[in-house]
Amino acid sequence: MAARAGMIGLISELRGYLNDRDSSRWTDDELQGVLDRNRQSFRQVALAFVPRWENSTTVYKEYAIPRVGALRLEGPESGEPAWRLYDSNGVSPEAATYAVDAGEGLITFTADQEGVTYYLDYRLYDVYAAAADGWEDMMGQVSGKYSFTADGATYTRNQWFQHCQAMARQYREKAEGGQGTQIVNWDRSDTNAVEY
Repeated sequence: MAARAGMIGLISELRGYLNDRDSSRWTDDELQGVLDRNRQSFRQVALAFVPRWENSTTVYKEYAIPRVGALRLEGPESGEPAWRLYDSNGVSPEAATYAVDAGEGLITFTADQEGVTYYLDYRLYDVYAAAADGWEDMMGQVSGKYSFTADGATYTRNQWFQHCQAMARQYREKAEGGQGTQIVNWDRSDTNAVEY
């Protein structure tokens, strides 16, 4: 089965994280499955319009998609149920009348929408969590490899397992809710001068 059209960019990104740019290890369908395990689906989400000032007039061409942030958006090319944009009457605008910036989580119409409320059914993916899952899957495939010495030479096949383990840990920390690097500011009250 072929991957959904709106997943092509996500699959390509994940392929890079898994060092599989030549598609020698994973098929598109397999990577789509890994991504689908790390998916969040949203229904009937009201989009926030972003008013802009153009030619001394407020226009409503841009709409922000909530919760995109570090997560990735499945493109509108997938169609329903992965993507559906519609107004309060359930009418979808023509696809040619707007563009989607998946990275920014922004829908931009070609014409002023005059504050019309739009709703969106959409899917978000944690590509870093999917990358961690992929590296963990590879760990399972190489778990039987071991180090040994023969004829005065040392063979360290288990380094591949250790590499997969380290990569899985790295991407798991980057994933949403991961325990990546955190910066905390501390204010010490015992160093402040006290005046009497």
